[in-house]
Amino acid sequence: MEALVKKQLLFALVLFVAFCLLCNISSAGNNKNGKAGKSNTAHLYLFEKDPADWSVIENGSWGKMRYDLSGDLFDFVFNAHELTAYQNYTLIYYPDPWPGKGLIRLGCSMANDEGDVHISDKIKSGDLPKAYDDNYPNGSKIWLVLSDDVDPIDNMMIGWNPNEYLFENGLLIFDDTNEEPAEINVEATITIKTITTNEIDIKEFSGNPQMINEKSVTESQQDKDQKTQALSILLDKMIVKKEIMPKGLVKIWMDLGLMR
Repeated sequence: MEALVKKQLLFALVLFVAFCLLCNISSAGNNKNGKAGKSNTAHLYLFEKDPADWSVIENGSWGKMRYDLSGDLFDFVFNAHELTAYQNYTLIYYPDPWPGKGLIRLGCSMANDEGDVHISDKIKSGDLPKAYDDNYPNGSKIWLVLSDDVDPIDNMMIGWNPNEYLFENGLLIFDDTNEEPAEINVEATITIKTITTNEIDIKEFSGNPQMINEKSVTESQQDKDQKTQALSILLDKMIVKKEIMPKGLVKIWMDLGLMR
């Protein structure tokens, strides 16, 4: 009887250990991007990839970003592992196409002696992705690249060493709740024709339609009416026949709608 109890206890212990191992394996392999439950927090994984087919390299370098989905600042924490020790890295938002003009540097750090990088910050990024990104509005690419491959002034890539980078395993979307609507600079051209007896003068007013001097438009219209009237009086004193009029004058007259 005692032997039977021992066997049952041993069997139960084996089942318990096996269950714990399965839970740990499942947790380690659950590298899913996206929102964490109903919170404002989400996660994004970055991996070392094979540039030949962009598949994830098994047991390669990797990183994880925790970030807020919305807010007045882009609040994030990023940790990467298995990188090159003492190498300088920059975490970026990369907008397509190459060379990523308008990219945003989220932060920089040097890998420690174990190849780990830690970058965290709260930055004024605005909405992500940007409208000039080819991936807009689907999402943003987040990369960890060599700092030497990024131009910090023109905000674009100036080098390409993909074997040293970490690439996104999904796209990120951030909503800046404090971002003001983009200012739309509308340019327009208003063309007013003033008629003389010899030629058509073109006057152009370029710029925002709301900024055009309304008085100048009115005066130009009056100028047109006066010159049109003068031309009409002049031609009324002539025998006006389309066949004998100079071609240039015919065109002016037809443009005015006074001859068909």
